[in-house]
Amino acid sequence: MIDKHHKFLYHIAKSLHQQQLDIDRTLQVLVSGTGQAIAVEQGCLITFEDHNTVDNVYILGAADTPENRNREMWGKLLKHGLVGYVYHSDRIVVVRNIQTDPRWPELPEAPIVPLSGSAVGLPLGRGKQIYGVLMFFHPQVDFFTKQQQDFLKEVGEMASASIANARDLRAARTNDIRYQSVFEHAPVPIVLTDTDGMIEDANQQASIYLGFSRKVLIGVPIGDINNFSGEELNMENLPVGEEKSFRTTIYDIDGKGIPTLVRIRHLRLDGRNVLEWLLQDISIQIELEDLRRDLTAMVYHDLRGPLSNMHVSVHKLADLVQKHENPAVFKMLQLGLRSTQRMQRMIDSLLDIQRMEEGNTILNRQPAEMHPVLLDAIQLVQPLAHEAQQTLEMDISRLPLTLLDADMITRVVINLVENAIKFTPDGGKIYLSASIKKDIITVAVKDTGPGIAKELVGQIFDKFNRVNHIGAPKGVGLGLAFCRLAIEAHDGEIWVESDGETGSVFKFTLPVMPPPEKDGQAAENQADGESGTQAMAASA
Repeated sequence: MIDKHHKFLYHIAKSLHQQQLDIDRTLQVLVSGTGQAIAVEQGCLITFEDHNTVDNVYILGAADTPENRNREMWGKLLKHGLVGYVYHSDRIVVVRNIQTDPRWPELPEAPIVPLSGSAVGLPLGRGKQIYGVLMFFHPQVDFFTKQQQDFLKEVGEMASASIANARDLRAARTNDIRYQSVFEHAPVPIVLTDTDGMIEDANQQASIYLGFSRKVLIGVPIGDINNFSGEELNMENLPVGEEKSFRTTIYDIDGKGIPTLVRIRHLRLDGRNVLEWLLQDISIQIELEDLRRDLTAMVYHDLRGPLSNMHVSVHKLADLVQKHENPAVFKMLQLGLRSTQRMQRMIDSLLDIQRMEEGNTILNRQPAEMHPVLLDAIQLVQPLAHEAQQTLEMDISRLPLTLLDADMITRVVINLVENAIKFTPDGGKIYLSASIKKDIITVAVKDTGPGIAKELVGQIFDKFNRVNHIGAPKGVGLGLAFCRLAIEAHDGEIWVESDGETGSVFKFTLPVMPPPEKDGQAAENQADGESGTQAMAASA
């Protein structure tokens, strides 16, 4: 009997494989082959849309009639009978005597439903998902033996895998068909390539965009028609479903360069890995960016002259009225002087941001000590802290020389301290500290304000980004963007630490200036270099 069952298992497996994963044919073969293997003439397989609804019924042999596929009858067995017991217990269930077992309810008369004998039910599924219940009936009471049940379990494992594969393939084919429809009618250019960048398809918009017909594009490496670097074409580590994007220049049939934003997505289509290249013309966007940049630069430059004159004038007036009989006059001029200084720093920062974003070097780095730089910054912001009735405390270690643009680092510290003053309630404290560890200088500005939400910590140094909370001061969000660019230009790092509740700590680092080489060491290095050159020349 065991050899017979193994023979039938092989026959069923072979038959399932021959169905080319057609799910309906697969399930019908499953019912017929299993019924033949255990020598029964009545049986069926019920599949589900969900745990409350019968999807389809596959009937064994001659009893396969529309009447026997009555979903209402099988739905009753699902809710109150053997089908439901198998589904919810997720195990094989045997009814030894249909007439006496309470799990067999009273059913309408039908050739497929026996009124006496025995029955067995087997769940088919993967994990917690049950696809259906396979049932067989026999007119003999207590017909289904332990050996037959073990055989049915083996059939169930094999059938479950086959159904899962068939369903996955059907879903994939459905998705592929939907994607192909979207691909063809998409209003944007899309090119499909293999993972090596060889073009496999292009939609109508891509043909219009590039000026080449689909027939010409297919089989051409995408790197041949686009100005892509080797790094941009390297998609080996891009997971399925993930996307990357970059700007580049694409050339049409006439050789005209089109500034393009490229978004590449790794897809699984028709059982293969492909790359979807979505192309977006950004010519207008780049023109607007250039126009905005030129306009901004013009405005900043035109503001600097009048503002400088205002600052000099207020400074002269303050000197003239320093001993005025009304002390309020001098205080007002001091306030105006500080305001023009802040505006000058803001304009300088805006210009520096633009230049550094364009990759221009604007640093005048000289060997300098950090201690005077920090003291100058504190002295300049002290009046602002005094007006807010805040206390500035310093803890600065003895620091070695470092290469820095003193004016730029002063503005960084001023921005950080002013930012702390703005977000700290009246009467609070601001702490400025500096220390050295392993040839790295770390400067920290700590406040006692409300803190920064964790989800904003990663965005706070972006241009035009600022913290929003009730009662927060307004601003354009450029100070911290300048700080980031300035510190990075000094080969340092800047970040913020905050738990969102008890204040924030802004920190930045600067590398210590390496010690100068001694004359003897320099001569020795030069000699080593010369001897090495001579040795190379000799060997050549």
